[in-house]
Amino acid sequence: DGYGGNFENMSRFPLEIISGIRNTIGPNFILSYRISLADFILNGQTLDEVITLAKRLEEAGVTILNTGIGWHESAIPTTQMMVPRAAFLPFLKTFKEKAGLHIPIVATNRINTPEIANEILKTNQADLIGLGRALIADPYFVKKYIESRREEINICIGCNQGCLDEIFKGHNVGCMVNPKTLEWEEKVKEKEKVKEKDQKSLKIAVVGAGPAGLSAAVTLAQRGHIVTIFEQKETIGGQVALAKNIPGKEEFQEIINYYQNAIKRLNISLNLSTKITIDNFKEQFQDPSKKNASNFDHIIFSLGTSGFIPDIPGIDHQKVIPYANLLENPHLVENLGKRIAILGSGSTATSIAYQVIKTKTYPKQNFYQDWGIDIEYKKRGALSEENKQNKNQNQNQNLENTKIYMFQRQEKKIAPKLGKTSRWIYLKTLRKYGVEFVSSVNYKLIDDDGLHITIDNIPHLVRVDNIVICSGQKSNLEEKLFNKVKELWPKVKLHILGPSPLDKSISKNRHNNFDANKAILHGSQLGDEI
Repeated sequence: DGYGGNFENMSRFPLEIISGIRNTIGPNFILSYRISLADFILNGQTLDEVITLAKRLEEAGVTILNTGIGWHESAIPTTQMMVPRAAFLPFLKTFKEKAGLHIPIVATNRINTPEIANEILKTNQADLIGLGRALIADPYFVKKYIESRREEINICIGCNQGCLDEIFKGHNVGCMVNPKTLEWEEKVKEKEKVKEKDQKSLKIAVVGAGPAGLSAAVTLAQRGHIVTIFEQKETIGGQVALAKNIPGKEEFQEIINYYQNAIKRLNISLNLSTKITIDNFKEQFQDPSKKNASNFDHIIFSLGTSGFIPDIPGIDHQKVIPYANLLENPHLVENLGKRIAILGSGSTATSIAYQVIKTKTYPKQNFYQDWGIDIEYKKRGALSEENKQNKNQNQNQNLENTKIYMFQRQEKKIAPKLGKTSRWIYLKTLRKYGVEFVSSVNYKLIDDDGLHITIDNIPHLVRVDNIVICSGQKSNLEEKLFNKVKELWPKVKLHILGPSPLDKSISKNRHNNFDANKAILHGSQLGDEI
């Protein structure tokens, strides 16, 4: 028909709509149009076509041109955490210089800090900044910056776990770093109205400074309670502090920054390198002015999890490495051998495989090279020739002949709990670099020869140099410690955050899905409920 096929026909559709709207609303009403600067799909627009459409839109009455990048059909990441901040500004710069428009242009995509936004405006790369997820993470983003409260801004980390991933499930929009969004915030406000009448400051201990404990501690301190944190490690963050060491997940550092600043601002007492044990808990929790009395009204145990070590003969072999060792010491990845077995196929195992690929791939590729993006925009759809020729098959040679296996006991999807917006990226990367997925495996023995397994009762020897354990998580809470505190101070109210068989109110399903998103949410909820 007259609206499909060539560029002239396709552009007729938006132009007629804009003209119709402008004729209806008159000349003085602001009319914004979202235009795709680079489609990232085969047979997408050329730069000249985008510029031509933009000029015609301006003539048709558009007041503001809001720019976007890519489509949902694009096989290139545009919103996720591993996308560099403001990665697509080169497209905007080229477009703005060549188009010569007389209407304001909006910059978007992975702009998550005021510094980046300011730099874009100062260098005239755009006239306005479009913030989306950044304002879900912190609705007072701009207000805080204007009031010189930069350290209070809760930065969007691009995880998509609370927002886009939930939308694709048909759920309401939330946010990992800001659990008080939408309907939950309204519930909190209702609770606060009731509590304001007779609220008194309570003394509360939080044992563990992972994401759940930090979320609870800050929420409680914001409500006026006196909070003390005990953390056995030298730094806060728990599993988040490990995750930030995975290439492409460096944004997790922003969560740690936010809570570090909040702890100082809210005068929360932070005791690092302080492990609470059955031998020292009285010393840490006891009221010094009262014999056998606790110094706290509430104690929250939020000790998080650590990697589960399966019972396999030879599991203590020198070639075996728990995943946390690689995340705590990223330099160790360089020293892994040529053949690597990863026991597990969940989110952690996928992240470890991704870490190995990104660490051991030579020559190093930047984001644009890795995803076949024509950053100079000379090709249709801004896809490089390598991308168009679909050269995403096995590139194992770039890994210096490193071979990675991922084993799982059951026949199931790889990393089923990864969010919809990110899972495809990791799997595409793993397949691109020749990671071999093996299911229905029984582990029999680890020795100098490698990993002995059976598949359908048929024995196999997989000759590997290293075996990385990613076999799930176990709670760090000791039952004896919890029961001893409860026995000594029965009037003190005890709470458990995170997976623990001691908390009968937490379902098994919640144990298995207690990721950072749920940790921060549940910590915030507990902080509001006490």
